[in-house]
Amino acid sequence: MPLLLVRGPLEGLSIPVEPVATSSGRAATRMTPDDLVLQPSIYVITYEKDSIWNTDCAPFKLPSGITAVRAEDRTVVMDGVRYRYDAAPRADVIGLLSSPSGRIPLHRISGPTCGAEETIARLLSELGIPGQSR
Repeated sequence: MPLLLVRGPLEGLSIPVEPVATSSGRAATRMTPDDLVLQPSIYVITYEKDSIWNTDCAPFKLPSGITAVRAEDRTVVMDGVRYRYDAAPRADVIGLLSSPSGRIPLHRISGPTCGAEETIARLLSELGIPGQSR
């Protein structure tokens, strides 16, 4: 399940679809953590909203396109896939970023924060949680 992090109301967000957009989004590995968290939106795949699911050491991605945000039925099309959305409570987002391995035991190919430790620390700082180190 993707967790879409946006810098403002989702209802006002529109990112034109790139010509070669895929359902896997764009890896943000070439961006610094500071540049990444300043993007209008990024997303991370979660496992049951409990932990970060990371298979490529680049858990945070830039959407290739966000279109058709419909507040009336709470749906959004991201990277060509329609999702129903709910606002994630701030405490849940902080909990996921603070404890990215979650509580559900999983066998993983890559650690949940592999390659994203600085990004997570920067996101926590943006959420008002200072002094986080990964």
